[in-house]
Amino acid sequence: MRLIKVNVPEARLEEVKDGLRALGIARLRIAPISGYTEGRETEIAWRGRLMMMNLLPEYELEAIVCNEAVDDAVALIIKIVRKGPRADGFVCVTPVEQCYRIGTGHPQF
Repeated sequence: MRLIKVNVPEARLEEVKDGLRALGIARLRIAPISGYTEGRETEIAWRGRLMMMNLLPEYELEAIVCNEAVDDAVALIIKIVRKGPRADGFVCVTPVEQCYRIGTGHPQF
């Protein structure tokens, strides 16, 4: 088992969720976060003044995936989230040694 962790822009979240669901990955953890990246600042009007905003709203998506589906899931995420040559973020894949159901205490997967 592997844990895939990726920061997804708001505009691409639904597309990533639908793509992973089509691969058979049904259990996802999604949390709203703010990400800082140099070179991706936006101007916003706040109380009549223009301000530079460099904390961009994103979602952190986590999924535990079987070893056979990891490459397909990573390729799908990169294909959907990639916008340009740089500053698109990264996908982290780490091994999962053990996973237990809290309600029963039995091993999961």
